Amino acid sequence: MTIDFSMGGDYILATSIEPLFYKTPNCSFITPSVIKGEQWATMNSKYTWFTRGIWPPCADGSDINFVDRSNSKKFLATADDFSKVKVFRYPVCNNRQLYNEYKGHSSHVTSIKWSFDDKLVFSTGGV
Repeated sequence: MTIDFSMGGDYILATSIEPLFYKTPNCSFITPSVIKGEQWATMNSKYTWFTRGIWPPCADGSDINFVDRSNSKKFLATADDFSKVKVFRYPVCNNRQLYNEYKGHSSHVTSIKWSFDDKLVFSTGGV
């Protein structure tokens, strides 16, 4: 489960299997059409229009474990089940978008986070 906030704090994007949108502060459910064009302060959801190009061919929906958009909003890093960290230009709307790939784990990568200045990407791995 991930939670992202709109720039103004008026909306929440909660994602488990699919993205769900809510209006704050009462957390009333809204449809995606209500927030079309909304800018997001954070982006950790792997199931959005802006991240649909991160999935490798034949992915089953569980291959990407976590995503994090850089603070500059220029890049998106992914953590996957193939021991890889990938960095894409954000948004990742094209299925064949180029990326840089890094391997630093012997097993799946469970989480990822950009440093405050976007110079480093930290990742954690599973066993």
